[in-house]
Amino acid sequence: MGLAFGRKKWSLLAKRGLAQQTLSQIYEDGFDYEASTAYHRMVLEILLYFTVAQSRPLMGTGLALNEGDGAKREMGESFVERLSSMVRICLQLADSGGKVPLIGDNDSGRVIHLSDRPATDVRAIADIGALLFKEKNFRIKEWERTSEAAWAFGIAGVKQLQALEGRTVGSISPKTEGISGLRVLRGAQDVLVFSGQPNGTKGLGNHTHNDKLSLTLSVAGRCFIGDPGSAVYTSDLNRRNLYRSVQFHNTVGVDGEEQNRFDRKGFFGLHNDAHVTFAGCNSSSIVAEHSGYRRLEGHVIHRRSIVRSETSDGRVSWIVTDEIKGEGTHGLDWTFVMAPGVEVAIEGAGFLMKSGPESMTLRSLNSELAFQIVPGNYSEEYGSESKAHFFEGSTKDRPAV
Repeated sequence: MGLAFGRKKWSLLAKRGLAQQTLSQIYEDGFDYEASTAYHRMVLEILLYFTVAQSRPLMGTGLALNEGDGAKREMGESFVERLSSMVRICLQLADSGGKVPLIGDNDSGRVIHLSDRPATDVRAIADIGALLFKEKNFRIKEWERTSEAAWAFGIAGVKQLQALEGRTVGSISPKTEGISGLRVLRGAQDVLVFSGQPNGTKGLGNHTHNDKLSLTLSVAGRCFIGDPGSAVYTSDLNRRNLYRSVQFHNTVGVDGEEQNRFDRKGFFGLHNDAHVTFAGCNSSSIVAEHSGYRRLEGHVIHRRSIVRSETSDGRVSWIVTDEIKGEGTHGLDWTFVMAPGVEVAIEGAGFLMKSGPESMTLRSLNSELAFQIVPGNYSEEYGSESKAHFFEGSTKDRPAV
């Protein structure tokens, strides 16, 4: 509004406020504090388009914003660095096709609906970021160029994007640290995203799900083990909580309890019960535990480790080890959610999963833990549901693999 009506004071107030709140609400490693990939993407769109709009007087022919340090001059160096880190974490979370998992809530919101791109597709984010910061590492060679870049920067900007050298998907680095609690193990074509984030909005949990120590797994741009999203908000509290529950995430439930208790009077918010502590993380392994079940009898702690390995001929495996520490015997429930379209068949002591030309096998290394296939629901876009396969297993044993 300040730009539209030539009100410099309005523009200054908006820039200062936006810069301050960006540093307050975006973690230092670049992830939005609401603990949701969909809301991270929407907040990032707001900030990117705002910054592009602010830069128009500096961009006569679509020159990149940081020509002459325009971005830092307009919004401040700290803001620019934080905005760049928001783009970077999108690339770290994205699979080889440019899609991120649906972690936390998703209302499919967009700032400007310039295409029918799904809420998980961050290729346009990468293109705009590459131009905005003249950052060749944000241009991914395998991803097709997006129309949003042309809308934001014009034909001159598109030519600049094409001139950037770029890099391959396989060169994107894993994510092994950061206050957001998200961790990523990456290969040339496989991406495992691990959820260890704090409850969002400083513990309020308004867009947080009970997904501590959960994981998603994609191979060659095809999601095999996914997060089923958010089908509904305020029209059905029971369905909303089902999609937020441990039962709908790739983690372990104890005694039928939630990691974070639901606020039974509201649609947004959780008790701040579960806190994640990392015991180790590198490019091939993750070890973490959470305290969400300490309130139960026996003061239960769930600890999970994930190890990725790859053979010389390119075969990749992931070993997930769960340890339940505490006193007494407890009922333990595992869930693994297959993305829609993943075909499942029994193969020996495990399950064969196929998606297009890609396949993988899931099996339990604990002879006393048997999985079964059950029907479930999956919401790739807000308000919609599709059928999916859930793998579920239960045991009374405390330690289990």
